[in-house]
Amino acid sequence: MVTREQAAAMMWPNTHVQTNQGLNAAIRKVRLALGDSSEESRYIETLGSRGYRFIHPYEIVGWTEASRSKTALRIAVLPTEAVGGIMQDQVLGFSTELSKMLRNQAPQVTVVSNGDLRERNLQGRAIDEIGRALHVEFVVAARVRRIRNKLRLTTMLFQSDDTQCIWAETYEHAPEEFVKQRTALADEVARSLRLKMMQKPD
Repeated sequence: MVTREQAAAMMWPNTHVQTNQGLNAAIRKVRLALGDSSEESRYIETLGSRGYRFIHPYEIVGWTEASRSKTALRIAVLPTEAVGGIMQDQVLGFSTELSKMLRNQAPQVTVVSNGDLRERNLQGRAIDEIGRALHVEFVVAARVRRIRNKLRLTTMLFQSDDTQCIWAETYEHAPEEFVKQRTALADEVARSLRLKMMQKPD
């Protein structure tokens, strides 16, 4: 853990500043650069008023530009859209589950959280605009619509540079089953997404 006092002393030695405001602003900038957020911390954990801790697993490796281009990918998972009379609480949490599954299954993929979209006012923006703002190569969009007595989930994978949809899949479940099977469904979608992203040409 790095205490707030230690962080302030390292960043502003022998300088009088508004420590609380300065530290909060600095941590926000670091989280933004890492694609992290305070709501879904993956890199920097805030320990109350005591300080901060880096929590993401890491290893020291020798990256080359060639290996980086083949393995290091960034993807943004948009909040699940509910249409056609679907209540938002019926789809709540699917995008979070999908993000978690992608992180677990593909450690070489960095998943940008929904918190970054909210903080940068990017919800509802065009795919290419989101890609440029968050420096992601892919954007995942999911939509749930009621079809008679079932919920139809359509998940799409876009390349952010040209907004081309390179993968799409549809799943149907009864409303109560959709909620129960949400984690398993997210796991299945994540596996398909991972395979498609790994097929991206150099």
